[in-house]
Amino acid sequence: MIESLLSLLSKGDREGHEEQGRRGDAMTAGPEGHFARAPESATKGFGELEAEVVRTGRCSECRACVDLCAADGPGALELDHGAFTFRADECTECGLCYAVCPEVPWAWDDLRDDYDLDKSDIGHDRKITSAATRSAVVKARTADGGVATSLLWYLLDTGRIDGAILSRGDGLVGPNLFVARTRDEVLAASGTRASRGASLATGLGVITNLDLIAFLRSLHKEDPDSRERLAIVASPCQAYALRRLQQTGVAPAPRVTTVLGLFCYEALPLNKREWQRFEEATGLRVGEIEKVHLGEELVVTMKDGGMRHVDLDTASLLAGPNCLRCMDFTNWFADLSVGAVGSDPGFTTVVVRTEGGLSVFEGAIEAGYIVEWTTLFDKEGGKPLVRRIRAQLKDQTQRKIKLAHRAGIRRET
Repeated sequence: MIESLLSLLSKGDREGHEEQGRRGDAMTAGPEGHFARAPESATKGFGELEAEVVRTGRCSECRACVDLCAADGPGALELDHGAFTFRADECTECGLCYAVCPEVPWAWDDLRDDYDLDKSDIGHDRKITSAATRSAVVKARTADGGVATSLLWYLLDTGRIDGAILSRGDGLVGPNLFVARTRDEVLAASGTRASRGASLATGLGVITNLDLIAFLRSLHKEDPDSRERLAIVASPCQAYALRRLQQTGVAPAPRVTTVLGLFCYEALPLNKREWQRFEEATGLRVGEIEKVHLGEELVVTMKDGGMRHVDLDTASLLAGPNCLRCMDFTNWFADLSVGAVGSDPGFTTVVVRTEGGLSVFEGAIEAGYIVEWTTLFDKEGGKPLVRRIRAQLKDQTQRKIKLAHRAGIRRET
């Protein structure tokens, strides 16, 4: 399930050990030439995991804690026929085992309360609106309103962040995560879908993105002392994974200060197997496709200039099995959620969820980076627009909930 994660983390661990060993700033030489990393400062680790999950019979033996521990370097955990072996002298106290466990009893309850998920299927919102970039450069590079790119420009220009975790990739398969630290790097990544990669189903209607965990840990290994403040443009599974890491202080997750969340269908990444299913269902060929855009339907632009429209039921063939177990369409755990659903062409729907998200949104408007639809077209507050957006977001969320029910997930949001 997590072979790609293991490969990435193992590679990052080797590179991190070699570089840290040369610098000598975060590791101390151990016996036989090995390097022992300094303890980290997560608030909970295997001791708490054993008490709260293993001894209470909640453990499903999914092996996420064991495999993540091995991939991240220490290898302090083993699981054999239902019995855990924990080597405390190998543990770095990173907290990864606890943070990735889908059975921790309090974690979901706290997140549900913090983000007020009982309020609505689409999650808590402080404001629902539609907006667009004021930059002609951004507008020329984006399919919708260009709001996410403009918000990142605002955050960089005002010094509120030092970089943004984004996806980039060549062609339709395999976006990769990287840190964009300049306007040009942010612009170059605009329009790229957030990468899904390896994931772990939780049974709660949300998914843990393991590739993001691997990427964040590789960042920490490259520079354990970094104080860079980061934003991220995240799919729902990435946002959920990040919030779990932040709950227990797993480095470097606390340094991610702003989460711009994509609506789920617009975040669907693609792999070759899923494209093959899609080709069989639609008669389209990957080699003839220039780009795709997912909103209320899938819009496929062909290399010959033609366009094809595909309904979302067919577009769901692009989803992996775990994606179909996720109920989160609107990105519940973001500071601001963005996407095309409900907005007019050329505009982006924005769901402002947190106080921090509201500060970013209002700051970007005041500084002239973005403009609201209501400012341009409706001085009365745009109530019909908000009702339309809310209704369409609820409709798309219900589609995902039905898919999750078919996959055996029965938790009600």
